Amino acid sequence: MKRLAMIALAAVLALGLAPTPGRAAATGTLQELFPDARLAQGVYDKLAADGVAWRPASVSAGTVTDAQLATVSGHLNLSNYGIADLTGIGQLSAITGLSLDGNAITALPAGVFDPLTALATLN
Repeated sequence: MKRLAMIALAAVLALGLAPTPGRAAATGTLQELFPDARLAQGVYDKLAADGVAWRPASVSAGTVTDAQLATVSGHLNLSNYGIADLTGIGQLSAITGLSLDGNAITALPAGVFDPLTALATLN
């Protein structure tokens, strides 16, 4: 089984199918789309607070798509979640505000905020 997983990973990398930095797979659980568990939880909390009908049961159960994530709007307060990695944040292209203070972010990949075309406020 482990060998099969290694072969599949090698094929994905060879074919260029691996996600690019700041961009995760198009469909999956929040945990898959946002590799940092704390970021995934923050997004889930936003969906719950907004009463989003398509919200998954948890960060690790239920599938969401890029198209659904692109409908998340308004201010996303991720302050004090302990987030270290913003991979996947670009899927939230309709958010207008983003608060990140009090996290463990030490580096930002080039262009990480470029897909956030509606972003007006970044704290």
